[in-house]
Amino acid sequence: MAIKIMARLIHNEPTSLSILQEDTLPSTFLRQLGEFIPYSMDTLIAIPNALGALCLNQVGYDQVMKSNVASKLFETITQIEYVKILQEGDGMCELGMELDEFMRHFSSARPAIMDLVVKYLQNIVELGTERPDKITAYNPGFSSMYASQEEYANKAAREDLYGLMIDSSTLFLDGMLGQDFHAKEAAESGAWEAIIAMLRSPLLALNFEGSTRIFEVFINLSRMILKASEKGTEVLVKELKRTLANEEFTEKCLSTESSLLVAYANPGDFPAESAKIHDTYLHQINVATCLVSLLAGYEDTPYDMSSSTAAQNYRTTASYLTRSEYYELVPRILKMYRAIVKEDILLHHREEAIKKLVSEKPSDDAGIPP
Repeated sequence: MAIKIMARLIHNEPTSLSILQEDTLPSTFLRQLGEFIPYSMDTLIAIPNALGALCLNQVGYDQVMKSNVASKLFETITQIEYVKILQEGDGMCELGMELDEFMRHFSSARPAIMDLVVKYLQNIVELGTERPDKITAYNPGFSSMYASQEEYANKAAREDLYGLMIDSSTLFLDGMLGQDFHAKEAAESGAWEAIIAMLRSPLLALNFEGSTRIFEVFINLSRMILKASEKGTEVLVKELKRTLANEEFTEKCLSTESSLLVAYANPGDFPAESAKIHDTYLHQINVATCLVSLLAGYEDTPYDMSSSTAAQNYRTTASYLTRSEYYELVPRILKMYRAIVKEDILLHHREEAIKKLVSEKPSDDAGIPP
């Protein structure tokens, strides 16, 4: 509340800023926020507007740029302790919009702010790929198959904290990239590359693409960036190549002679090491299907193919897939989807067979068909 009152006072009467500066209120405010930002979404959203008010004269602008409030803001929203707070309403989208407003009024601050945005996203990537134990210490999430009936029975206690972090970061960018120029900047500054690198984390939920809100925001963000810059498509295609580059994954896991997913009817029977390997395979399928969906612009329904934007995006994607360094991608994608369809059929067959056996009340020595 105090932040909003100060900002409103200065915006309504800009001459009051110099008076407040004589009383050292702005410098005290910046110092306190640089040390600690309260656990409140309303406070986070109010900060960019307050910084904008303090920048209405040169003294204030210099104070803001020399302070560490902006870096503290991004440090704060990276912390696991803030994950739930950042999920309040559309708070992160509003924060992105407020920060965009600040940068439009003070364009000279834009490079420094964008550097902080990229660093913030890269910190989430690092947390998910190099220090996943910091997140699993709070909650293991849904990044692996249930290892036992007990784990399955307690699934309600699981929470996808890493997915919420991805959700917050994409919502933030979605709010910040309201104009094509900004979306192009995100694609070419490394922000989009960092967002896509988040998919590499072993903490990514196995149903990530089915997580309606999270993946919907991902799709919307992807459409903005692919429309604004070919760099967006290049990042997706390169990441897809990286994901499908594992020969063992392509030749063994996706082999039409073997079944991967049917074995998970009772994953508790798996040795721990085998379960870990299969979880890795499932993760690669999960990431690859997400990337294909992003390239296709898919949500609940595909792009309107008659739109000029969709046509341009598909032409750009096609131009990359036909290059010599990516010529193996399409056959690998097709092989992966053939395997997925096969597994889906086998799983349904097994489910129906089990239902039939249960309804017929089989004897104790009756087996379940392979």
